Amino acid sequence: MRHTAEKLQAKFSLIDDFSKKLDVITKAGDACVRKFDTIATSADKAMNKVATGLNKASDKMSQTVSSAADMSAATDNVTDSIGQTAEASDVLAKKLDELIELQKQNSESSAVLQSDYDSLKEKLEQAEKTIDELSEKIKKLTEESEKAPKGFEALGNVIQTLGLAKVAQEISTALLACSQSAAEFETSVAKVSTLVDTNKVSMRSMRDELLQLSGESGKSVNDLSDATYQAISASVEVGNAIVTVDKANKLAVGGFTSSATAVDVLTTALNAYNLSADQTEYISDILVTTQNLGKTTVDELASSVGKTIPLAAAYNVEMDNLSTAYAQLTKNGIATAEAGTYIKSMLNELGDSSSNVAKALKDETGSTFAELSSEGKSIGDVLDVLVDSVNGNLTKFNELWGSVEAGTGALSLAKAGSDAYNDTLMAMKDSAGATELAYSKMMDTTEAASQKFSNSAQNVAIAIGDDLNPCLEAMYNAGSNVLNIFASWIDQCPALSGAIAGLAVAIGAMGLAGAIAGIVKLVPKIAEMLSLSPKIMIIVAAIAGAVAVITALTVALSNTNKEYESWTASTKVNYDELQKANAEYKNACEEFGATSAEASTLKNKVDSLTESFENNKMTIEELYDRFDKHIELSQQIISSYQDNNFEIENQYETAGNLVNKLEELATSSEKTAASQEQMKQIVSTLNGMYPELGLNVESVTDNIDALGDKIMETAEKTYKKRKVENAQNSIADLMGQEETLRRDIEIAEANIKVIRAGYDYGHNTHASASHTYKIESKVKTPGRYMDITGNKATAYGFIAAAEKAGLKLYLGSYPITPATDVLHELSKHKSLGVMTVQCEDEISGCASAVGASFAGALAVTSTSGPGICLKSEAMNLAVIMELPLVVLDVQRGGPATGLPTKSEQTDLLQVLFGRNGESPMPVLAATSPTDCFECAYMASKIALEHMTPVVLLTDAFVANGSAAWKLPKLADYPAIVPPYVRPEMQGSWTPYQRDEKTGSRYWAIPGTEGFTHILGGLEKDNKTGAISTDPENHDLMTRLRAEKIAKIEVPDVEVEGDKDDAELLIVGFGGTYGHLHAAMDELRATGKKAALAHFKFINPLPKNTAEVMKRYKKVVVAEQNMGQFAGYLRMKVDGFVPYQFNQVKGQPFLVNELVQAFEEIIKN
Repeated sequence: MRHTAEKLQAKFSLIDDFSKKLDVITKAGDACVRKFDTIATSADKAMNKVATGLNKASDKMSQTVSSAADMSAATDNVTDSIGQTAEASDVLAKKLDELIELQKQNSESSAVLQSDYDSLKEKLEQAEKTIDELSEKIKKLTEESEKAPKGFEALGNVIQTLGLAKVAQEISTALLACSQSAAEFETSVAKVSTLVDTNKVSMRSMRDELLQLSGESGKSVNDLSDATYQAISASVEVGNAIVTVDKANKLAVGGFTSSATAVDVLTTALNAYNLSADQTEYISDILVTTQNLGKTTVDELASSVGKTIPLAAAYNVEMDNLSTAYAQLTKNGIATAEAGTYIKSMLNELGDSSSNVAKALKDETGSTFAELSSEGKSIGDVLDVLVDSVNGNLTKFNELWGSVEAGTGALSLAKAGSDAYNDTLMAMKDSAGATELAYSKMMDTTEAASQKFSNSAQNVAIAIGDDLNPCLEAMYNAGSNVLNIFASWIDQCPALSGAIAGLAVAIGAMGLAGAIAGIVKLVPKIAEMLSLSPKIMIIVAAIAGAVAVITALTVALSNTNKEYESWTASTKVNYDELQKANAEYKNACEEFGATSAEASTLKNKVDSLTESFENNKMTIEELYDRFDKHIELSQQIISSYQDNNFEIENQYETAGNLVNKLEELATSSEKTAASQEQMKQIVSTLNGMYPELGLNVESVTDNIDALGDKIMETAEKTYKKRKVENAQNSIADLMGQEETLRRDIEIAEANIKVIRAGYDYGHNTHASASHTYKIESKVKTPGRYMDITGNKATAYGFIAAAEKAGLKLYLGSYPITPATDVLHELSKHKSLGVMTVQCEDEISGCASAVGASFAGALAVTSTSGPGICLKSEAMNLAVIMELPLVVLDVQRGGPATGLPTKSEQTDLLQVLFGRNGESPMPVLAATSPTDCFECAYMASKIALEHMTPVVLLTDAFVANGSAAWKLPKLADYPAIVPPYVRPEMQGSWTPYQRDEKTGSRYWAIPGTEGFTHILGGLEKDNKTGAISTDPENHDLMTRLRAEKIAKIEVPDVEVEGDKDDAELLIVGFGGTYGHLHAAMDELRATGKKAALAHFKFINPLPKNTAEVMKRYKKVVVAEQNMGQFAGYLRMKVDGFVPYQFNQVKGQPFLVNELVQAFEEIIKN
């Protein structure tokens, strides 16, 4: 009995604790209601806007129906089209219904609760009664311990009825989501508070102003808070910060950019021109007018104008003058970013007193550019002066400018003329109100209203979270949690496992904030109606809100699954990218916290992708319908044009016939009553056709000749005028379709591109929609594997080689596609002794690596084909100095800039021979992403042990490709032993003293006592190391360097396939291995004898190369160039004349093309 009493006492203690927590939550709930009443106003306004938009749509439909009544003959055809598109229209209708449904949620929830009034009232009254009874039982626990289990069972029944146990986790999810929204906003405001004196500035007021601005503008509070931070950071006074952000937000909406970007460009202009905050709207109006008059957007301008404003201000060029230049250049077809570069170059030259244009300007006007600008001269006026200075010769005008950029921009403006420039400038000066007008137009849309409603709902969640967070914080500090109490009850009493869902019927997919806010708002009304405790009502509200969340998620998932298959390919790609970003954001929140920098960055990405997805979401049927409508509308316009033309021509012809008849009647000698009546009708008809004539029968009878000519003259003028107007109107109608048609074509092209990319991928990987295959490894080797790209594997190979050699790794590199990822990867590993330097150009990248090598590091420089051209002199420096250096060439399409992202093998002869003098270098070529590690390690080993620069060839295909890679054991790799000088050499050593076996010179690291020496680009004496111009010595040194490379031992080339009796030997090198091997396999599968010899070591070639090449009757060299490797093999193997398969498409080989070509060779 005592044990039972203690157990019950502990349970009732939990009940008391729970009751206290309910009191705290009740207070939070009351505050939530007050917050909701304030913030819900924005949501109501937004819904009114949506309703207005729907009413307008309804009016449009009514007008359409009315018009359709006059075209009954066409109605049947239209009905058929409507029937075909009804299914697609249902999707849109559902979206509109969801908006309307949002307005009904609160009233519907009230109706449901009212319908359950009797049973709910009885159960809740019983709940209060039971709690009161249990309170009494706690006091009398010792006396009534035998009755207590029944009381506890009664409490269990109440909680069972309320469904607390079943939805405990859902309540937690719903409320904590509100808490998280509030916490994120709190963090944003706290960030702003770091810039202000909180003793003087009320952050609470600023916070409320941001919430209000969010509700009015449709921008999220966090975006507005970030914009406020940026404004204050840019020296905007705290008191003006929100006003500035408000104006910037209007610019953002009207200029299609973000609030933060708008703040940035506005504050840049204010600071550069030393303007006060009240001039913000002036700057904003100019930017919007620039957008309107040019072919640009404020978003594009913001990325460029910030770089030109300070320079323009320095030369007294006002903002309107600068913006006019942007408007004119972009209107002339120049991209905004390029326009900014041109303007900046122009201003630099105009302001530089030593430039040709500045001198010409001074000679012509006696003033500098800055002086002319301060006098009110526009850039157009200044350019006019310069054109006059060369007598209007635009070629000479262009030659005045020192840079191509400045000349191109100036010429574009000069061709348009100063009048056009100044007209645009006057429009800039009259731009007041442009921002407000653009903002009003953008806000008067259903999309804007929907966004405002969405933000209002989010702000409700913040308001709820504001009042819940102190409660949650108190519970956390106390080390307890209401949900833990629920869990404890469930463990102790199985009766708590039931639940009911009736409270959430008809709530639907209202969304988290809307659902909870709607239920919370009902709490005081229901509490008043039932006269029950708010403690119980807040639980009901929380439960219903949680169930609403579950319902929303269920409906959303169901709809998404159904919709996904109907979307266009580009929509699916956008959706998949959004889902991936959401997963990354969720993981970041779990790992780093929701307010972390990582999570914030990903949240911005998710928000951006969500906006893009929602704006561009489209089903295939909708896309088809849009094009059908374009075709239908175009046909209607053309048909209308033709009908109007027919009517115009018919009227003209009728007028001629009527005039002829009128002349006949008027000149007739016999005028009967019938003829008079006929003349009267003709005159009336002509007056109807041409009212300006004002004809009457008497005047016509008296002066028919003159009037006949006048009538026909009027008819002809009217005919020509109407023909022109008809053509203009039809063209205008067709042009009106052009923008939407262009967007739809872009969407269609994007879908075609996605589908083709999928097809190409499937074709290149031999994938099939109807079959899937699991490709097993040839040898299943146990171990730890990772997915690795070729570039990452290359970086790891260099790190492993440096570790094995006991040296630091140095990379000097200029970022170039597709080799940049090696620089990125190595820069992450400073802890492993890796030093990376991102150099300003290719030459310095290679030269710095030569210096690092001289200092005793494993030196690497990375690049692609164009970089090899530039590095060649520094590479030759390493050749003559005989220093270890690895040159990584990730090949791409060429020549010149060529195809930066495409894959080729066109650098082979360049790395073998593309330097002055005899400069032999070892060359390796990686065959796969994982082989990049092996080749990087071997290239480093050869460079260090043979004191020579080495070229490692990869290509974009293997560098960006990936494969499963078994993590190697470094102990299994061969040692790397550089030929360092030995102590006993001290006193007798010279810089080019060599190892007799390898021919490599000994390596003396600078600073080693007794081994001071000098190396350089001039030829040195073999014995002394001094500069030498002796012919015999130069010949000797040339041969010694070549022999050293030839002595490098490399493994024999292996032959795969039918190596003993192949009809055809396929030869390749580098990244084509997989495709050539697959082609060989297909040939063998059809009964043909084929073999493959694939080269990894190019210089020196394997010793068995000649024997292998001559072993087979037919040999084909397949490579992604015009025959460089085939030519190299001819040079090295006497009498070798192979077949060739060459493609230079910037794409990997297609196996079916290889097989077809090889079969032809075998057949012939």
